[in-house]
Amino acid sequence: MKRIILMLLLIVAACQPIAPAATPTMVPVPTITATPLPDPSGSNPHANLPAFSPINKNWTLEGRPVLVEVGHDQVRTLAIPPQWSYVGVNEVYPNVPPYVYLRDDLGGYQFEPAYVSGTFGLAQDGIELFPEQRYIVKITYTTDLSRINSTGSFLLSDFTVQGAVYNTSGGTTTGLTPQTIPALRSARNEQIWVIESDKPFPTIRLEVFFKFRWATLQGGIIVHKIEILTAPADYGSNAVLRF
Repeated sequence: MKRIILMLLLIVAACQPIAPAATPTMVPVPTITATPLPDPSGSNPHANLPAFSPINKNWTLEGRPVLVEVGHDQVRTLAIPPQWSYVGVNEVYPNVPPYVYLRDDLGGYQFEPAYVSGTFGLAQDGIELFPEQRYIVKITYTTDLSRINSTGSFLLSDFTVQGAVYNTSGGTTTGLTPQTIPALRSARNEQIWVIESDKPFPTIRLEVFFKFRWATLQGGIIVHKIEILTAPADYGSNAVLRF
């Protein structure tokens, strides 16, 4: 009996009309607008600085000197300003550096290149610059030199101020044009170079050094400041070194 009743219920259910499928509700998809990335050239904090503002570390060469031993054949202890390092090549005695020591009385570091015929100076790493921003590399120094042979001739190439910018971000090197000194003995001298890069966020190593011929000259050079300064966009347009 139960089986007959179950079969009747199934037959009744099969005869019921099938309800149409529900129409799905269409939910509109919101339009997503991509946010553009900021232009790197607009993220240049140096652009807001006053013209001729120094941006590198310890450009005044202040602070307690760092003592480093340099050389092989003849080791010399050099006093180097904090956040700087010594750079140089002796072409006559390859492992002999110049004497370098602090001159508090003159506000700088004195280089005495005895038996040095080559280059010597200071370097600084990790200087962050910005693209399409013009800069000035400037060194302030005093010369106290004389000819070893008073009857000999002095060539301008016997002493020049030079340098290099190493773009550690792009792996390029740009030499700073050699410049001659105005006099062997003089008051403070200033040498400048104008630089600019179109590469994104270049990080550089700056080297500023003297090329010296010891067989001709003797004495010392006192370095007072080594600066990288912001410059107006049109400054030195006829002499810009691009790196």
